[in-house]
Parts: sequence; C-alpha cells; structure tokens
Amino acid sequence: MRTAPAVAVHPTQQFPVRALHVLALDVIVDQPAYAPAVVDGTQTVQQWLWTRIASWHRALMVSEEDMAGYIGVRTDAPDGPELSRLLVHPSHRDDGTARVLVDSSIDRFGPDLRAVVVPGYPSHTLLHSLGWVETGPVSATPAVEPIVLVHPSAVNH
Repeated sequence: MRTAPAVAVHPTQQFPVRALHVLALDVIVDQPAYAPAVVDGTQTVQQWLWTRIASWHRALMVSEEDMAGYIGVRTDAPDGPELSRLLVHPSHRDDGTARVLVDSSIDRFGPDLRAVVVPGYPSHTLLHSLGWVETGPVSATPAVEPIVLVHPSAVNH
C-alpha cells in the first residue's frame, strides 16, 4: 500500500470546482459503469455530480489544481447524514486517499454516517474492508440495487 498524498483535506471553498469535474471525468473514463448516464450522453459530468448534492464536502489536493480524491455528505438525507459521493483518482487508488476522506467524514459525523452504495463498486469494497456493515437494500430503480452500509459502531448504537 502506498502512502496517501502528503496534503491536507480541505473544505469545498478551498478547492477549484474545475478540479472536481476533472477528477469525476477521470473516474468515469476509468470505470464507465459508475456513471452510465454520462457515458451515454444523457447527463453531463456536472449534472451527474450534483444529482445527489452534498451539503458537506472535503477534498484531498495534490496541488492547487490536482485533486486526488473527493467526498461529499448529504446532511439533509431523511435517515441522517449520508455519504453521497466518494471519488478517488485512478492513480491514487490503494494509497490511503479514500480512507483519509472517509475518516474525515467519520470525524465530523460519527457513527450516524451511512452510505448508500452499489455492491462491487470501489466505495462498497473500501467501506466493507473498514468494517462497515450492510443494513439492507434501498428502494430504488437503478439497474443494480444499492445497499446501505453503516459504520461498525452504529450497529450497537
């Protein structure tokens, strides 16, 4: 495992939105199934990013214009704070970037944070490896039924 980039986690206001769009596009190019509506042209990257708008954001910047990863949390979700986006640039996978971002959101929201993820996607694999547990399926209409994961401490919460 490589070491996470030696940069700080920044609030949204301190990173350029363009860097987020570039990151999202790089992630989608690497894993087209992550955003099929962008791939088939029915949504732009910007529309896809803001489909599940987050009200709390953090980014891990490699430089002023280069984003290693991004995490967003919806604080107004009906069942409590919910991870809405976790994006890690393909060149920063397996270097601890995602864990730094997840840890920053857990530091902020504690065990009440939950994630709605698609089984088999990188965010599902990561959270499962960190001990998050499945609480059940979500009523939704996508081709693959998402599931809910919660922090391990929330199970006995």
